[in-house]
Amino acid sequence: MIESIYKIFYDELNSFFKISDLMLNKEVKNIKECGVLVEIAIRKFLQEVIGDRFKITHGYIIGPDQKLSPQVDLIIVDPFVSHRFKKFEYIADLEIVPVESVVGVFEIKRTLKKEVIKTAASQLLKIKNTVHLPKGDQDQYFVGRKINTSQMKTGIYSNPVFGIIGLALDCEDENDLVIDKDEWFIDVIFSCEGYLKCTAKKINSITPWPNRREEDQVQYKTIRVDDEKLDKDKKVTEASKILMLFVGFLVEYLNQSSGKILNINNYFSYKSNH
Repeated sequence: MIESIYKIFYDELNSFFKISDLMLNKEVKNIKECGVLVEIAIRKFLQEVIGDRFKITHGYIIGPDQKLSPQVDLIIVDPFVSHRFKKFEYIADLEIVPVESVVGVFEIKRTLKKEVIKTAASQLLKIKNTVHLPKGDQDQYFVGRKINTSQMKTGIYSNPVFGIIGLALDCEDENDLVIDKDEWFIDVIFSCEGYLKCTAKKINSITPWPNRREEDQVQYKTIRVDDEKLDKDKKVTEASKILMLFVGFLVEYLNQSSGKILNINNYFSYKSNH
């Protein structure tokens, strides 16, 4: 049954790709709106499969020094903590969200290829550094509040998941999905057309790793649909399975994630100029 559901999801996403293809036709050539359409499709899909525990949005992240990040295609926030400063309803529902609420940051692209992945990874690095998003924070939390680990044996982490998502794929092999050393924090690169690469503690498994640090050795598990050996129906089946694996990876990561309680002094304290 679950595979049948994900075939429906795959078909829906593929229909968005076909519409975007039409928008890139030389007689239309609306690249900007094409990109917006792809982002809407991915955000809609992920909100549907993640449900209400976490919220999918896009816009800007504001850090404790009140600097804004570059624009983010997809932000996952924890609504159990303060998670919005402003929503621009008349500008594509853009939002400004506090860094404490962020549990996921993604770049969305129509087609993944070597140069596109490089650009997306660079953008994620700028976002992370601008608002000081954590990745190696070893503190543990429960519903937005830090816990005393001497009293509780386990908790959940505030380190957000980082990734790159594409509707289609234009890669020769997994070497095209290589990221630079400075971009070690990226957890997953995924294409709906059939390529999944994600961090794994064990090379034979796909394990979400929300508490990993820069000094940890990063391994990646890669799965790809072999187009040349499959007919159309089997390709759809295999691509749907990879779509299902990606969602499973993301949900399991979020199962171990929480936002942090908002530090109001970083945003709302009164500082006189006199």
